[in-house]
Amino acid sequence: MTRLSTAQLKTPARVFTLVRSETAFGGATETRQFEGITWGDFTPRPPSEAPAGEGVLRLRQYAEFTCRSAAKAVRGSVLSIRGEDWTVLSVSSDADGQTLITLERRR
Repeated sequence: MTRLSTAQLKTPARVFTLVRSETAFGGATETRQFEGITWGDFTPRPPSEAPAGEGVLRLRQYAEFTCRSAAKAVRGSVLSIRGEDWTVLSVSSDADGQTLITLERRR
């Protein structure tokens, strides 16, 4: 990864972790817990169609979010960027302290 400058950190992302708990009736509920905001460089890829069974097509889109620090962003957490929710697929850091987050969004 190339070194990020402050000018590249243009996009805010709200970081949420998913908290799962059981209900009294044996079901489960999942809530989002706000963890903080991180600023980074957001690069979405064009959406593509993915089969969802029985002739139904869904749109799937991937993106990369490069930032300086995203300690609370882990696989399965959610980043809310520009009003859209993206699921974290992977998080990797390099020696310079930059973090590359691979994201997915389905519609």
